[in-house]
Amino acid sequence: MKVTVTEKNFSDMLKSPQPLLLHFWSDFCGPCKVQSRVLEQIDEKYRDAVLIGDINTQNHPDWTEAFGIRSTPTVLVFYKGNLSARLTGVYSLTKIEEIISKEEVLD
Repeated sequence: MKVTVTEKNFSDMLKSPQPLLLHFWSDFCGPCKVQSRVLEQIDEKYRDAVLIGDINTQNHPDWTEAFGIRSTPTVLVFYKGNLSARLTGVYSLTKIEEIISKEEVLD
């Protein structure tokens, strides 16, 4: 499910039993638009099993710096409070499903 990520709710999202996918993107980034469409497919297919948050790097440079984002798109995958994957570049639906299925949360 798509979520709005804030400093107030971020720690609660990390504690969630669902994986959290943080998508760092930029307005001028063509590959970011492609990755957004893939994440929309993930959201449609696994709405109740996965949390997805978008972070615009231009609007949130503090988050970008805190997570060491050097290029966009980058998707950080958290599960039970831990960073389990860092995906830089465009990843296919199949590859993202493979990564998050390792957490045994997808049906």
